[in-house]
Amino acid sequence: MVSYSKLIRLLCPRQRMKMYLLQVFFLFSALFQVGGIASISPFIAVISNPSIVETNSILASLYLAMGATNLEEFLVYFAVLIAGVILLSNLIASYSLWLLFKFAVSVGSELQSRLYSSYLSNEYTFFTMNNSATLIANLTQQIPRFVYMVLQPVLQLISQAFIVVIIIIGLLIVDPVLAMCSFLVIGGVYSAIYWTVRKRVVSAGDTITNINKIKLLLLNESIAGVKEVKLLGIEQWYIKEFKEAAERGLKASAYIGLAGDLPKFIVETTVFIAILVLAVYLFTFYGTDGQAMSILSFYAMAGYKILPAAQTIYKSTSSLKANGQVIGILHRELSNAEKHRSEPGALSIPLSNKAVFTSLKIQLDCIDYRFPGKDTYALKKLSLIIPEYGFVSFVGASGAGKSTAVDILLGLLTPVNGKLIVGDVEINKGNVSEWQSNLGFVPQHIFLLDDSIKKNIAFGSPVGDIDLERVKMAARRAHISEFVEQLPLGYDTMVGERGGQLSGGQRQRIGIARALYQEPSVLIFDEATSALDTVTEKNILNELTQLARSTTIIMIAHRLSTVINSDSIYVFDKGEIVGQGSYDELSKENEYFRLLMSANASEPEALNRDKYST
Repeated sequence: MVSYSKLIRLLCPRQRMKMYLLQVFFLFSALFQVGGIASISPFIAVISNPSIVETNSILASLYLAMGATNLEEFLVYFAVLIAGVILLSNLIASYSLWLLFKFAVSVGSELQSRLYSSYLSNEYTFFTMNNSATLIANLTQQIPRFVYMVLQPVLQLISQAFIVVIIIIGLLIVDPVLAMCSFLVIGGVYSAIYWTVRKRVVSAGDTITNINKIKLLLLNESIAGVKEVKLLGIEQWYIKEFKEAAERGLKASAYIGLAGDLPKFIVETTVFIAILVLAVYLFTFYGTDGQAMSILSFYAMAGYKILPAAQTIYKSTSSLKANGQVIGILHRELSNAEKHRSEPGALSIPLSNKAVFTSLKIQLDCIDYRFPGKDTYALKKLSLIIPEYGFVSFVGASGAGKSTAVDILLGLLTPVNGKLIVGDVEINKGNVSEWQSNLGFVPQHIFLLDDSIKKNIAFGSPVGDIDLERVKMAARRAHISEFVEQLPLGYDTMVGERGGQLSGGQRQRIGIARALYQEPSVLIFDEATSALDTVTEKNILNELTQLARSTTIIMIAHRLSTVINSDSIYVFDKGEIVGQGSYDELSKENEYFRLLMSANASEPEALNRDKYST
């Protein structure tokens, strides 16, 4: 079941105040609605026994206040008054409902923004430890589920509970015995059904939570890996798994829906029979005078209002029982996100506001790093110095620690021990964004927007701030301009989702152009030329050699042919540096480097045949 205090803690202070005020308005609305139905009882009493106007002091005062000259005129005025009260109460109820939905949607919107902000403000390791499908599901499925299946039902339950309580108080005043009997009958039926289905409702809610994750995971896998899926011929397996998951989810949803609506028919039948019994009871003890008709009409109108209110309360309770776990999920996600959240000073700063360091000499001082949940160290007592400007390369076998060292240089990973020092400044969570504003990074697998080539090269810049000449210059230096400029739409050509309209080499060159567009002080490549043909790679390496006169270039390379002209090469093995020097020096003096050279020589050079390369 839902903890009201836990729900309230999900809201920001301003929303909590709004929710409290909304509940006050619900009470005000309930009073008007009950007042509307209560006014019908004396009207029926006057019609069935006109003499009551003379014997009842309230009706007599109302008769005089209306200035009626006869009973017929009084009845007309009285009917108009009642109609006005009912109309006003329904208008207030409608406005109350609008406020309820508006508030719930605004909470959902704010909660999505808050959780999304928490996710993006997290350290890099948070994303390596969490499945992206789960994070997306929390934002796109769990928060809407919280809004529509938890928050709205809670608010509806509160608003309808006010109506039920006020009506029961009124019934107790009129006839305590009948009121208690009515309450026990209706409450007993709902309680019996609720206690019968509650466990299966909770189970169905858990099923929906798990099924939503499974469906999103299947969609992500099959669409992201569509090439492999088709080549392996496993489309039908994914279709079958998705269909089975969808059916299980729909069955669970159907059960929750049935459990919420089923009591309505049972209770309606029970109440209808109860009113017939009440009619017999009243006419047996009160006869056929106006009092019996008045009481019967009051109970009938009370039933007219209390039945839908009781049904809403029950349905809301069932929804909360089935979906209450989403509150715990969101609390856990927000708490987890806050634990990994970067310090305020670590939030990225715009590229145009590049921070200035007095020196860009980079030093890794005795770095130890171990990935969360791992026992072994990826880097051990690693130390190196990269001078300002020049071309430095990292080489080594897969898993040697090259990419981990680069992630520490990028400020994405925080070492367990040791320091990253730039100039004379130690980089920490408070100033890492200033350091990152000086960096350009080209990964092996380029992330591309489903947008134009221009926007992909100028990624991170607002549309109105994109400098087209700078885009073209970056494209020329990345040797992609010739291809782009012969396209019908040029730099406005759409690349497709994940760059699906481009070859691997073209995607890498756009990634290189993106890094060059930023005009970084330090440019880092992580196997970023692996998809290029040898001619294009050679041309780009020549560009980088020229660029190294005014920029620090750091390159991770698998093919040793790409690092021949490096000023300095660091050789990695098992998280340690086992050699450092120029290509010629290492080839003569470092046995492990010669082993890498032999391994490279035995691998055939695979040319990348770009779809559009000339």
